[in-house]
Amino acid sequence: RELSTAYPAGYVNMDVRDPNGLVEVERTLERMGLHLARVERPSLLISTAELQPIPANLFLLNGVLAGTQCAMASAPSLTWLRSAHAHPRVARGVRAAWIPTTDSPEEQGALGVLRSAAEEPLRAHGLELSCEALAPRSLAGADLAFIGAHGGISPEGMFFRVVADERSARFSARELASRVAGAGVVILAICNGGRVDRNPLARATVGLARLLLDHGCRAVIASPWSLDVSVIQRWLPAFLSRFDAGAPVIEAIHAGNQAVMRFSHHPFYSLAMNVVGDPWATR
Repeated sequence: RELSTAYPAGYVNMDVRDPNGLVEVERTLERMGLHLARVERPSLLISTAELQPIPANLFLLNGVLAGTQCAMASAPSLTWLRSAHAHPRVARGVRAAWIPTTDSPEEQGALGVLRSAAEEPLRAHGLELSCEALAPRSLAGADLAFIGAHGGISPEGMFFRVVADERSARFSARELASRVAGAGVVILAICNGGRVDRNPLARATVGLARLLLDHGCRAVIASPWSLDVSVIQRWLPAFLSRFDAGAPVIEAIHAGNQAVMRFSHHPFYSLAMNVVGDPWATR
């Protein structure tokens, strides 16, 4: 069914202060009729442009959110997926991460907290971390890339607009996508990084994750809404361990979400990390 707005948080209550928030999310999606048929294994959804703004994890399965029960993923289209599989990616042996921060305690903000939470698991799994103001060239073509930054949307509450650090650096979504072009699996620890909006001029969708796919990335993992650092703190080690054990990205991301679910069942936390692109991408 065609939806009146493109932002999932516009339909559902993502207010974590509400103790009934999870129930309200499920009730809202129930009224929208977003049900899936029986699913017993990792599943890929390919939705129409009208439904793509709803993350795969938030569709209903047996009356509850699908992402709580099984691994879910989405792709832009069958055409995109066929093209990706027709051109297998050759691993380069490069893993890179970027969190633009300073070493000054006086200037440490949310990104400093993110760096503290992510630095150890990133290094343990071979991701070379850069904290410079400019995204390193090693991100382009990396087999696995991690980016932690602030994400901004337009003043009217529509469309992802800018990636920023704690100081004054600003990058458009297209600028960032060009610096990560050709990467395999990209993890965005960026608020609204996985957000999808309807293109007002065409039956298509736009967003940072979609731009990354258009620039040759195979799979993008990101949150469609604001991202709490506590999510990355719990999700990242579980994801990396499962991914490096040989699991495809769709299963590894579900393992990470399950780790967060032990902390909170609210989808704002437990289903924040969604994957779009090729769900069978591996290390």
